[in-house]
Amino acid sequence: MLRRWHLGKSGIVVWICLALFAPWLSPFDPYLVVGDGLSAPSWNHFFGTDLIGRDLFSGVVYGARTSATIVIGTGLIVVFVALTVGLVSGYRGGIIDDLLMRVAEIFQVVPRFFLAIVAIAYFGSGVEKLIIILGLTSWSGLARIVRAETLSIRESAFVEAAQLFGSRTFRTIFREILPNLVPTAITYLTLLLSRVLLLEASLAFIGLSDPDSISWGYLAGSSQAYLRSAWWVAVFPGLAIMMAALSLTSLGDSEGRRE
Repeated sequence: MLRRWHLGKSGIVVWICLALFAPWLSPFDPYLVVGDGLSAPSWNHFFGTDLIGRDLFSGVVYGARTSATIVIGTGLIVVFVALTVGLVSGYRGGIIDDLLMRVAEIFQVVPRFFLAIVAIAYFGSGVEKLIIILGLTSWSGLARIVRAETLSIRESAFVEAAQLFGSRTFRTIFREILPNLVPTAITYLTLLLSRVLLLEASLAFIGLSDPDSISWGYLAGSSQAYLRSAWWVAVFPGLAIMMAALSLTSLGDSEGRRE
């Protein structure tokens, strides 16, 4: 368990460092042609070059920034919507609970990949739009977990004591209930964000990512025509996606076991 926690933590730290220090870590501008197309890995180009001669190592480093932006932005939207819906639904109960959970079930039943494709086809595929689309199609599972935890915690003795001493609804939710469900929510959120990363890569693989931004998904998607003739074009972005997803999954799994 401790080994998994350190593995997940270390992988995420490396990912964040790549995203923050991309201009200093990449030897070339990822958008500029700096060599022959589809050159194999060498001392001049550690990961080789893509079809038009752009340095793939620089692309992977800068792709960490775009992929991290998408994952973090999506996570912020998911947390805001899921906490709002889950806390209100679990604490208030009744008709409000039934209504909010039916809405959550609609988003949970329909495949997110299908929802994302429809939304991107209608609204476009910029990074900002992609973050909003992924965020608004990924919150339902976390909302149901927050609701279940809220239903359990609101019956606790310390919550009843706070209400007896005149604690208002807002204060009870944010001082008594929310801190006690955060560990469970974080565990699920890290697992969810790993799936968001894979979903973005899947959308990019079929050409639905932002063509003006280099992400790991975009690099993997642009390599599909050269899987046999230039293995490096697919392998290195694919490894970056795999390691980031495993880091998030390992961190979430270790947090769940620690509870």
